[in-house]
Amino acid sequence: MHTNEGKDTSIQSFEYVHNEHMADLIYKDEVFKIVGTAMAVYNELGPGFLEAVYQEALEIELTTRGIPFQPQQELHITYRD
Repeated sequence: MHTNEGKDTSIQSFEYVHNEHMADLIYKDEVFKIVGTAMAVYNELGPGFLEAVYQEALEIELTTRGIPFQPQQELHITYRD
């Protein structure tokens, strides 16, 4: 852990990004809740799973926290007519 004046530099970096960019967000409370939920899922599961595992866990966590969402929607594309 690298520290600067007794503070973890990764926390300082997060605080910088949070302070500098969150002010520009229109839905900052919603973004903070969603990102926090995604981080909670990652911190619980850790690295190494397929995307589908994180997606399912995120859906569970969003539901638990009462954050409305729509699961992956069907996407219609045209490829090589």
